[in-house]
Amino acid sequence: MRKSSVLALLQVLLLAAFVLSSPRASAAVLEFEGLPTGAAIPVGGTYTEAGFELFVVSGTTFGNDGAGNPGGALWVGYFDAPAIGDTLRITRLGGGLFVVDRFDYASQSASSSDGVDLIGRVEGVQVESYAGLVGTGTTFTELEPGFSGPVDELLIVVSSEGTTSLKIDNLSLTPFDEFTVGGEVT
Repeated sequence: MRKSSVLALLQVLLLAAFVLSSPRASAAVLEFEGLPTGAAIPVGGTYTEAGFELFVVSGTTFGNDGAGNPGGALWVGYFDAPAIGDTLRITRLGGGLFVVDRFDYASQSASSSDGVDLIGRVEGVQVESYAGLVGTGTTFTELEPGFSGPVDELLIVVSSEGTTSLKIDNLSLTPFDEFTVGGEVT
């Protein structure tokens, strides 16, 4: 084997060892425990948890009544009937990309809940979506929305009015930070 081939192989092995041993960001799980109960988050209102910020863009239907999985949960349509288009925006504090891993959802009762679309955007452009999330029972179900890449904001947008509220809890979001390998950003 030539000396240049051995050096190239050694570089590849060292790079692989570096990448595999690099620390990975751990998921932040939004449990909504600190979200005040008994009142909606006002339009323009914010709530921060685990390095993320929730911001009510429109509507007075987002809040918490304390009946999550366990503890608090984000409620859609509990305090007022939602209007189609009511929107909650989730971003990282200070900006940056993140991956939407999974969350739990349920209906307030055995009836069909209000529906939402989950929209992932990067720099204001929609790159991901999960349409028509509706709860149909009071037992929480885990969902992985199947987003194929990171986003810099997640919108929860009311898409339909049901007969009861939708609850979202244990929203797992993983910061996605770029790192440099061989002078190139990956």
